[in-house]
Amino acid sequence: MQYKALDMIHDEHRALAAMLNGMRTIATGIRDGRMKVDFALYAAMIRYMEEVPEKLHHPKENEYLFALLRLRTDAANPILARLEAEHQAGSKRIHALRTALKNYQTAGEAGFAAFFTILNDYVADEWQHMNTEEHEIFPLARQYLLP
Repeated sequence: MQYKALDMIHDEHRALAAMLNGMRTIATGIRDGRMKVDFALYAAMIRYMEEVPEKLHHPKENEYLFALLRLRTDAANPILARLEAEHQAGSKRIHALRTALKNYQTAGEAGFAAFFTILNDYVADEWQHMNTEEHEIFPLARQYLLP
């Protein structure tokens, strides 16, 4: 059976994954001396992460997928609580990433290590979050919700 809402969320995850991979690839290239930093590009990438997942994607998950799943089963409640808490923390994490980028821009090369660490932590957390949704929530949605 095709679950169009889950397919849409999955497609959005793929778009977010492409952005996350791009952010990490550029940072690794800078670290390895193969690339130069483009602060405007990074600022635009961070703005995308703020505008798309934080303001569009996560609210849809909370209001539709998570809410409907809660109506049908209690099985997902602990996972949903954790995912919703991660959604709530998103703006703080974006702020930390933006601040690290500004510090890097101000400090120059000396600020790269801190930016690189915060960026890698952000990317890893986002990947884990999407994997939890797709590997734990999607199967429950297919089990308890109608297509």
